[in-house]
Order: sequence, then structure tokens, then C-alpha cells
Amino acid sequence: MVTDPENLETEALLPEEPKTEVARFGLGPGVVLFLAGAVFGLLGAFLQAVTVNIGDIALPVGLILILATLFASLRMVVHIYGLRRAGVIVLVGWTLATVVLSLPGPGGDVAIPGPSEGLGGIYAIIYLLGGVVIGTACVNVPAQLRDRKGEM
Repeated sequence: MVTDPENLETEALLPEEPKTEVARFGLGPGVVLFLAGAVFGLLGAFLQAVTVNIGDIALPVGLILILATLFASLRMVVHIYGLRRAGVIVLVGWTLATVVLSLPGPGGDVAIPGPSEGLGGIYAIIYLLGGVVIGTACVNVPAQLRDRKGEM
């Protein structure tokens, strides 16, 4: 069998076909991801107020853990599905849950206090704004930071 060097050169110049290894993403995973984000927002609304007192200093351990977990979970979802919109759906669920829990209920109680509540209110504002900033940053980073060959 004789190979034609001219054909090998033209085959090397042809563009590669696009990779279609992105996971299927339909309504089912979207609903599950939205509900997961809402549950995470519900838990975060209450856990962000957890502090550990060391002497006179109150460390916002809950706030730090919730924001770190939000970052890790959003990046994980974007990386697993290979789609930014998967992270956006989780972020929308988280945002809606936290906004609803920051509104006064029928008895006037709120899960996420306002800035007039002292140090707890400041932590709540950091939780809301920090979560939105971290979440937006996470879903705007490409799903794959490196190509398959390991090059940037």
C-alpha cells in the first residue's frame, strides 16, 4: 500500500471537528440543580450567622464556610456539566432562596437580618453581597481551564 505524501499534508491542514463531549443538560438536571441551589441558600441563610468566640473576638466561621462551599459547589457543577448555565441555575436557586429569607415573614421575623442588627447584620450583608460576587465570578470562568493536552 502506497501513501501519497500530498494527501497526508492536506489531511493535516483540515480543521479538527468540534468536540461534543459536553454532558447532556435538559429539564431534569436543571430542576435538580435549581432545587439544590435553593436548599443551599436555605441552609446558608441560617448557618451564616454561626460565630466562634475567641476571647472578645467573634470569628464568622459559618460565613466563611458557606461562602467557600458556595464557591466550590458552583465550580464543581460547572466543571461536571461543562456548561456555565448549570452554575447559573444553581446560583439563581441560591439567590432566590436568600432573597426570600431576607424578607420579613408574616410575624415580622427574618432569617437574614439587616445592617441595623449590629455585627450579625454586617455578616449578613457580607453573605449576600459576597455570595453574589463569588457566584458571578464562578460561573463566568470557563468550564475547562485547560485543554485536553494540558496546555493553557
